[in-house]
Amino acid sequence: MTRPSTRPPIARLHWWDAALRENRYPTIAECMERFEISTRTAYRDLDYLRYQMNAPLAYDRQRRGYCYTDPGFLLPAVRLSDGEIIALFLAEKILKQYRGTPYADYLREAFDKIRAALPDEVSLDPSGLSEALSFDLGPARPVEVDVFQTLLRAVRERRSIDMVYFSQARGVETERRVDPLHLHAFSGDWYLIAFCHLRGEVRDFALSRIRRLEGTDERFSPPAGFDRDAYLGQAFGLLKGGTPQEVAVWFDAYQARWVRERQWHPTQVLEEQPGGALILRMTVPVTDDVLRWVLSYGSHCRVLAPAELQAKVRDEVEKMRAGLMGS
Repeated sequence: MTRPSTRPPIARLHWWDAALRENRYPTIAECMERFEISTRTAYRDLDYLRYQMNAPLAYDRQRRGYCYTDPGFLLPAVRLSDGEIIALFLAEKILKQYRGTPYADYLREAFDKIRAALPDEVSLDPSGLSEALSFDLGPARPVEVDVFQTLLRAVRERRSIDMVYFSQARGVETERRVDPLHLHAFSGDWYLIAFCHLRGEVRDFALSRIRRLEGTDERFSPPAGFDRDAYLGQAFGLLKGGTPQEVAVWFDAYQARWVRERQWHPTQVLEEQPGGALILRMTVPVTDDVLRWVLSYGSHCRVLAPAELQAKVRDEVEKMRAGLMGS
């Protein structure tokens, strides 16, 4: 008989193993009905257990079901390579930025199950990696579990929601109906991308600023021509708004060394200049995120275009100068 090499989904393996260990004498028919699979697939599960997992399987004609002939048999522990252990360690550390968010408990439980399934001895001790690697991913604003789950369900089912949202910029709460299109994590925070009926356009809403929400039975269709990837890709940072235009910034030789190391935006083009200087061009809306980015480089950069961004930088620098003189 050909020994199957394709592993069945873990849920089916666990079902077979639990039923066999509990002496429930599971049958092919039960497996087919429970998991909606074919007779051939169910038999392949048993072949996998027998030949790949070395399970002591036998068919009990009296009970008309399968059983373990060795009651002490246990499925082998999960075996991971060193690379897989490191990948899991990295994933767990990265996902810790979501502590205090809806899926923190689920993530912890999932990793606990993985740890429990590892053999007692592995070639690479995951705990030892803490001495070699560390992360500082910044703070994450907490999100209510009910808020997250309600929005996720609304996104998947394409149902409108009514919510009360607090605007940080204006300091007021407003009631509005929105059509949830996508949930997006950015810099430690979760945002809802949704069509806002109040404003008549697609907008971003921080989940931590949703004061109250309620699902509705009203279904919606995404706005004509809306493309999630294009929507997310047009911004520099999180803020969107305005028409994308070419932004050109000159950096002196000192700062250019660091600027050229990073991919700041998908549309960026780097132009090398005499003496090691650099011009970075990208097509983005001129938002406060772009302004803050330029100002962070101080005297080491100069805005070449557009005039709108040049004016914003001049105004901000003048306010800073006035503030310093006034102090």
